[in-house]
Amino acid sequence: MIGADERLTLPFRIGFVESSLTVFFVAIFFVAAAFVVSWFIKEIPLREKSASQEAADAAGMSH
Repeated sequence: MIGADERLTLPFRIGFVESSLTVFFVAIFFVAAAFVVSWFIKEIPLREKSASQEAADAAGMSH
């Protein structure tokens, strides 16, 4: 802080750093937990064929 006495600003700076660290440590925990859980989630394929291929197959089967 420009012109502010260090004795007055030090407690505020320490409080800001400590609270920021708490937030970052909690966030790291949740990100790590989500990463580990993502290994155990079964992958579900969205499609086996493209939409145009499915339409062509459906048109070919109906004739």
